[in-house]
Amino acid sequence: ASWASTVWFRSSKWNFQFAPCARQRGSMKHDIHALNCRIEGFIIVQAALEMKKALDEFNVESVAKGNPELHVGYGINAGSLVAGYMGSRKTHSYTVIGDCVNVASRLCGKAKSGELLVSDPVLNLLGPKILYRDLENAQLNGKSHAIAVYQVLGLNL
Repeated sequence: ASWASTVWFRSSKWNFQFAPCARQRGSMKHDIHALNCRIEGFIIVQAALEMKKALDEFNVESVAKGNPELHVGYGINAGSLVAGYMGSRKTHSYTVIGDCVNVASRLCGKAKSGELLVSDPVLNLLGPKILYRDLENAQLNGKSHAIAVYQVLGLNL
């Protein structure tokens, strides 16, 4: 499995989205690959929670200086994707493409400020390692059926 995560910064002043980041492993034995996916997934969820904590601290300082508060939602999904440099010889950039990336982006767009939303594939890989709350299934743009969505509350260490 590959991992796609998206972070979308929203505030009264700014509204922009960072390109999704992806991590994919090459051909390894299935059991080692599955373990690596769990470890990478745990690290990605942990990083998102640490980003949230750092942003909360930043917002306290920023608001005290009279600046607007940044509102961030997080979305993480796991699945197949295509990653690489795309474009022409003159202009190209590294990007990721696939349904996995689109779902991560849609989860991010659905997340309220400070929420970390994950999909079924993430929960299936990390289940007992994360504390989560079931949310209502979500009908995401581009999907023919609603998908299960979970809010990550913390890590179960």
